[in-house]
Amino acid sequence: MIDSTCLAASFFFFSANLLRCIDRVADFETGATGIDFYKWSNLDTEYIEIQWGLRLDKTDLRSAIGVLNVVAWLFFTVPMLQVGWILSKGGKEKLSSCFLLMGLAVAGCTVEIVARLMLEGSSHAGRHLVTKYELNDWPEPFIGWKVLELLHIVTDSMSMWVNAFEWISLSGVLSLVFVASYNEINAATGYSSFGKLWSQFSLLISTLCWFDFLAEVLRLVDWVYFTRLATGVSIVNTLLFLPIWLLVLGLHLPAARAQFEVNIVKTSEPVV
Repeated sequence: MIDSTCLAASFFFFSANLLRCIDRVADFETGATGIDFYKWSNLDTEYIEIQWGLRLDKTDLRSAIGVLNVVAWLFFTVPMLQVGWILSKGGKEKLSSCFLLMGLAVAGCTVEIVARLMLEGSSHAGRHLVTKYELNDWPEPFIGWKVLELLHIVTDSMSMWVNAFEWISLSGVLSLVFVASYNEINAATGYSSFGKLWSQFSLLISTLCWFDFLAEVLRLVDWVYFTRLATGVSIVNTLLFLPIWLLVLGLHLPAARAQFEVNIVKTSEPVV
């Protein structure tokens, strides 16, 4: 039997990141990642109109990615709280690493939800302005497009940092899982509650998440190169490793939870 929240988190993380990779690969094929920085920085209105046409075509896809990612984080947080509580033996051992693990999972989920709602609102507002408002006939010709593009730069920068925070949160959570679980032994079975291979796998995924964070931030240095690098790491890490890690956790968690509950009952029984 597999834990349903782990299964759901695996599915939604896989779906969200599959769509994200499809979106980025499509940008490579259409040349959307090859930004003309000269025209962009000079707010060339013809170039801006073309870019907004490309963005409008992707609005629904990117909204779907955001919604799937939020749902994935919601399901991901539930087993992380359980793992942290089980590894701490009910709040008796490894308090710093286990409680930090649980706190970081909750913080990552909260930030993801709030930020995605803000980004969705700004995205749909931008689409509404482009499709419903006259942006050409202002006191100064085409100034509407320039103002809209400046607003988009601000919100798009926030989106980049939200994605970066997601990777650093995942990296932190999985690093703490490794720290808390690697030397953990279940007193009743004499073995690790989740297995040492799973614990080591956590460290590998955490390291790749850290590289994904760096690639996301370094896109400011070289947009095309680091976008390609981030896409490559994401394909390996979030389409393969992370879903498998969650499925393995889902297989171990019901038994670990049951054994933990038995141990709690035994330790709470009065000694005669």
